[in-house]
Amino acid sequence: MQHLFLVLTTNFQAQPPQLNQSGDQDKFAPLDSPLAPFSIPAWRAALQAVDRSHPGEGTSACYAFPDPGLFVSPGTNEKKAKFIEMWLRIREAWAACIAQEGAPAMSAQLWHDILATNFSNQMGTADTKAAKHCQRIHSILILPSSDPSVKPRSTAGEPLIWQGQSYTPGILPAENVVCQILWELYKLNFTQELLSLDCRTCGNLELTDNEQVLECQLLVLRCFKGFNSILLPNGNCGLIADTIRDQFPYLQFMVQVMLA
Repeated sequence: MQHLFLVLTTNFQAQPPQLNQSGDQDKFAPLDSPLAPFSIPAWRAALQAVDRSHPGEGTSACYAFPDPGLFVSPGTNEKKAKFIEMWLRIREAWAACIAQEGAPAMSAQLWHDILATNFSNQMGTADTKAAKHCQRIHSILILPSSDPSVKPRSTAGEPLIWQGQSYTPGILPAENVVCQILWELYKLNFTQELLSLDCRTCGNLELTDNEQVLECQLLVLRCFKGFNSILLPNGNCGLIADTIRDQFPYLQFMVQVMLA
């Protein structure tokens, strides 16, 4: 048991937060906002200690789910509320695409464009730049479905639903609610990033062998209870369960991933 928690007591030499070349928020530093969820001190120190002096060539940051920083960066609560509303309206459909059919990982800029898009008054046949932009974003969100009876519908004006509670559109929810939403996004992106990292670092993995790749992915997904379900879990479970008793089976799965 003690070996499992060695990382929690290790001292790291943290580096000061940095801005990348485009001036964006340092991805290795926690979000500095009351809307951001609590940052685990050991995790924060480990991220800041990462050697970034030799960045990979030809790499770009893409996200299966929106970067939580997008919801903190807008200067007004009105725009933050807009981003939160857009995400909650597409959240379950996007998670279903990830779980069943797969969906493209997208840049932070493209996610920003999606969250900022107003479909209610821009869609249509008008041959304008705004209309073409909406149609492009719409085509990304409405992924091809194997069921032709599935049709998109507008939910504009309807209450937002989060954890079974209704919230008024256009009004930023309470800080603790936004923290919960961003915490889930951190968890979802972490799961996808771990899947990608595992495929990248497994020396004996043949990427053209679909059966072997699937077996590798299933091993990682065992660490995250309910991730590959259509309905996302409403509480802390798996690696981030509220008690060590509930966490322990998933920690064992994570050990298996590390040793694979």
